[in-house]
Amino acid sequence: MVQLIAASLAGLGLLTASTLLFHRYSWKALYVIAPVAFAGLALYRVNPEYYASFLGALTIGSAAGLTFRENRSFQFYLVTASLAVSLIFSANHFGLKKFANIDLFMLSKAQFAEQIMKSELPDDKKQELVSRLDTSMETMKNVVPFLYFLNGLFFSAVAFFVLRHVARRFSGGASIENRGLEYFRLHDYFIFTVILGWLGFMLIGGDSYQAVRVLALNTALVFSMLYVVQAAGIAKFFMLQRGIPLFVLPLVIFVMVSFFVELILFFLIIFASIGAIDFWADFRKFETARNSGEK
Repeated sequence: MVQLIAASLAGLGLLTASTLLFHRYSWKALYVIAPVAFAGLALYRVNPEYYASFLGALTIGSAAGLTFRENRSFQFYLVTASLAVSLIFSANHFGLKKFANIDLFMLSKAQFAEQIMKSELPDDKKQELVSRLDTSMETMKNVVPFLYFLNGLFFSAVAFFVLRHVARRFSGGASIENRGLEYFRLHDYFIFTVILGWLGFMLIGGDSYQAVRVLALNTALVFSMLYVVQAAGIAKFFMLQRGIPLFVLPLVIFVMVSFFVELILFFLIIFASIGAIDFWADFRKFETARNSGEK
C-alpha cells in the first residue's frame, strides 16, 4: 500500500514537473527531461514496469505542456500522448518477452489466478473463474498494444484537465484555451488506415504472418477507438449548440459502462461507425466552412 501511494505521488510529480517545464520553455525543456529519463534507467533494474510508467508520465506531461504553450488542440494532445504511451509500454512488453523471456501478460494472469484461489469462494466457483480468466487472457494476448492504448487514452484524458489547471495556477492565471473535444476530427486519410487494418486482420493467415496479422488488428482497433472519440466529439458539438448540459455526455457513458456491460461492444461499433462516417457526412460542417473560406 505504501509503495502504491509513493508511486502515485511520484507519477503526479513527474506529470506536473514535465508539464510546467514544457509550458515555460517549450522544446528547451528536453535539456532537463532527457537526462532525467536517462537517469531513470536505474528503475529498470528494480522493475521494468516502473520505468515504462516513469517514461509514460514524462511523455503525458510533456505533451500537455507543449499543448498549453502553443495553444494546440485537445485532439493533438490526446492522440500524441495516448499513442506515445502505447508505444512505450508495448515496446517494454515485447522487449522483455523477446530478450529476457519475461511475459508480463502471463505474470499478471498467474497473479490473478493466485488471488482467485486464495479467495473464500467455493471451489467450483474458483475453477469457473480461473477457466474464464484463461479464455479471456488467450484472447487479450493478441491485443496488448491496444489495451495499453486504452489505458493511455483514459489517463491522458483525465490528466489533461488536471494539468491545465496546474499550468494556469503556475503561470499567474494566464489564459490557456485549447480547441476541445467538440472539434476532434481525424484527418481524412486515417479512414484508410482503419480499412487496411481490418482487411489485413481478416485476410492475412498462417503462423508465419501472425505478427503482421496482430499488428493489423491492433492498428485497426486503435484507430477505430479514435473514431469512437470523434463520435463523442460530434455528440458534444451538438449538445453545445442545443444548450444541453455537458455533464450529460459523461453520465451517459458511465451508465452504459456500468449497467449495460453486455452491450458495450455494440455501442462502440455504433460510435466508431458514426465517427468514420463523418469522413463523408461532415456532420459539423467543418469541411464545408473551410472550403467556403478558401473561395
